[in-house]
Amino acid sequence: TLFYIWIIPESVRWLLSRGKLNRAEKIVKRIASCNGIQLDPICLRVELEDCSRNLLLQNPTGKRPDIRDIFRHREIRKHAFALFFIW
Repeated sequence: TLFYIWIIPESVRWLLSRGKLNRAEKIVKRIASCNGIQLDPICLRVELEDCSRNLLLQNPTGKRPDIRDIFRHREIRKHAFALFFIW
């Protein structure tokens, strides 16, 4: 599974929440080309900026989630343990 880091791209949503618009745009363009879709670069950039802005507004405290949040919230902890066991 360590080799998947270089094969599977990062989540576009995660990149946008971190303000990494250029990397997110490259990934979306690569996915679109694999699916045979031609995207307008200007519209794509505007959409990504809008999504990034919305994601930042959803978290008004500015605190970024980390691995400790898995153990703080009961429901997330339950799902995480089930996934750890399945893996």
